[in-house]
Amino acid sequence: MRRVFGRSMAQFRRLRQSLWTAFVTLVLVTVAACGGDEPSAEPAPSEAPAIRVIAVTNVLADWATAVGGDRVEVSSLIPTDVDPHGFQPGPRDAAKIAEADLIIAIGLGMEGFWLEELLRNVARDSSIVLTLGELVDPILDDTEDEGGHAEDEEDGHDEDENGHEDDEDEGHDEDENGHEDDEDEGHDEDENGHEDDEEAEHGHDHGAHNPHFWFDPLRVVVAIDAIAARFAELDPDNADEYRANAAAYNAEVLALHAWTVEQVSAVPIEKRLILGSHDYYRYFAVRYDFEVVGIILSIAEDAEPSAEHLAHLVDLMRERDVQAVFGEKIARERLASALANEAGATLVRLYSDSLGPEGSGADTYITMVQSNVRLVVEALR
Repeated sequence: MRRVFGRSMAQFRRLRQSLWTAFVTLVLVTVAACGGDEPSAEPAPSEAPAIRVIAVTNVLADWATAVGGDRVEVSSLIPTDVDPHGFQPGPRDAAKIAEADLIIAIGLGMEGFWLEELLRNVARDSSIVLTLGELVDPILDDTEDEGGHAEDEEDGHDEDENGHEDDEDEGHDEDENGHEDDEDEGHDEDENGHEDDEEAEHGHDHGAHNPHFWFDPLRVVVAIDAIAARFAELDPDNADEYRANAAAYNAEVLALHAWTVEQVSAVPIEKRLILGSHDYYRYFAVRYDFEVVGIILSIAEDAEPSAEHLAHLVDLMRERDVQAVFGEKIARERLASALANEAGATLVRLYSDSLGPEGSGADTYITMVQSNVRLVVEALR
């Protein structure tokens, strides 16, 4: 077992969580002590939003804004172009959560232990958290065979009428908290709390299911309905408006799905091969008949892949004539770039956990997906 400063990784992890709990407690004391320093700038009751929402990512914030309109005040906890897996909240984030009426999260291990600790110590009530991942029939993480192929519905998994998988594969081993039982690698962090080494580009723990469901618009429809239902519970006087907003937005999402089907039809079936720096694109592959032939770094891993694994991927790319390696815009992608160069392929960076900045042409969920689809089609057709 790896040791850090003379401690086992398990001891180090417990110590880190204890320090985080102490930090959150200090933040609460500070917020309470400073609460009366300045006059309140709260808007008049007639102008105040009905619901104050904290969305963990800006993708979730975009959905919440579409459903809530002017009646909901929405903030994204994680800034644009910041990888959620390396994010550590600060005092202002704790204060926001303490004042929120609703927190919208992905779940499925996406946020890691920090959100659980933050909510336990700051949130007024755990019931204010809406976790969407568990509602959308998520895909299991271990949907790969030895060759890295997606075991989607074409490989024998039954689906219901909505196209959701109905497989019952075994998940990864988990500890008593529901987290996978792999150890942290003791990555150094910068002053913002983000990991600062190459392995930290993608190293993180997820649960048994893949959390990146927003790559499937039909699952997003389910999430949008769930957001509207929770808004209606919190503000029943405007329930009809939230439901109408959700229906209108879901019409856009369904149109996005139809547009994607049309766009990917330009890519021959034999060329619909995805080799990714990470397994972000599983939902996209299952929904639109692509094959995930391999990934550089497993979601469950927390270190660089072995030389043998990389050599295997290069051989696989040459054997299958893989034209592109798909990476992320928010990561450095040193390994993906090297692999693409070695195999004579193109490195294509897609939006993954974050929307693009304003003016990027990918600063909403709809435009982000459109941008990704265009890049995939251009690289493979």
